[in-house]
Amino acid sequence: MAESRDCEPRHRIIGISGQPFWQREYYDHWIRSEKEFFSIVHYVERNPVSAGLIARSEGWPWSSANKSTGGKTAGDTEVGAAGGSVTTVVAGVLERNGQILICRRRADQPHPLKWEFPGGKLEADESPAAALIRELREELGIESEAGIEIMRYEFAYPRKPPILLIFLNVTAWRGDIENRIFETILWQPRGALSAYDFLEGEAPFLTALSAQAGGSVVRAEN
Repeated sequence: MAESRDCEPRHRIIGISGQPFWQREYYDHWIRSEKEFFSIVHYVERNPVSAGLIARSEGWPWSSANKSTGGKTAGDTEVGAAGGSVTTVVAGVLERNGQILICRRRADQPHPLKWEFPGGKLEADESPAAALIRELREELGIESEAGIEIMRYEFAYPRKPPILLIFLNVTAWRGDIENRIFETILWQPRGALSAYDFLEGEAPFLTALSAQAGGSVVRAEN
């Protein structure tokens, strides 16, 4: 009834009658790009937070955000395959116009002149998404939004304890990217990344990324 009363003046103005003014609601939607897909996923995962039902989307038990992080929220401790805690490192995959941002370490840094994705270690009481947002602010001077998790796995460098590597898609950011700590930063198509000398720990992710050179890399269970 409210719709009918609301439409009557409009019907008179445009000279129609006896038919609905508003289009019938339609929920199907073609996703036309990877960026649009991640934007929709982020919107859906944020719904419980926006509704005031929970503080963090990862804590909503029926959400894909919970599935991709194992239900962990800020302050959780990661446990390695051997049962001990491991250092968690988060990396961001920033994509623009079909190219991905890669960064080269300086000669005076650990693993000198190796290439990597921007990011770093989680601090106390940080979630992977919060840590990545902080790291991208410190390293590249941008305010970012971390999207869904793409991949995670443990890796151990020789004579070092294992680390847990988590790769997150970065859906959007504000500000111009600037190089604050690296030797060099470059935008490269994903198919060209295998030509660069990356950190050994990121090799499994690069293999998966190269295998999906024509599309996005998404966790198989999502």
